[in-house]
Amino acid sequence: MVYMKTSGLKFTIIGEGNYEEEIAKLIKSLGLNKVVSLINKKIPQDEIPNMIKNADLGIVSYSCLNTIFSNKFLEYIAMGIPTLMAFNKHAYNYYKKYNLEFYNREDPSSFAERLYYLYKDRKRYNELKQISVELSKRFKWSKEKRKYINLVEQLIDE
Repeated sequence: MVYMKTSGLKFTIIGEGNYEEEIAKLIKSLGLNKVVSLINKKIPQDEIPNMIKNADLGIVSYSCLNTIFSNKFLEYIAMGIPTLMAFNKHAYNYYKKYNLEFYNREDPSSFAERLYYLYKDRKRYNELKQISVELSKRFKWSKEKRKYINLVEQLIDE
């Protein structure tokens, strides 16, 4: 996730992963300790909202995004946090009418360009924030559970 304050960008990488040592070394070697923080531990599901609630922007960059749909994206949306996501054909097809922000995961300059764009263009950032709030309202469990129950009942009846 990213904090986009007027003093500059601050990145927080949260979650257990296989590349903790490499990422920590990279952060140190590039002199980014004041800009990037790494919290490499498994976070209980019920603690995630408190950890991400103050983020200005969520980042989703999984390497397997073309085969799965990201729960991380849905967590950010549930919190009304705008998200910059690696292009995923499934998410794109499902959400294309919402005009979300994607970048090419294979091209670091694509990520940097989209991030800089959202940092500098407050109108687009605010638009993306509003889209996140709309999606959050649309996918509230209180609305979606009836659809889920109906689907399960249909499958049972078949």
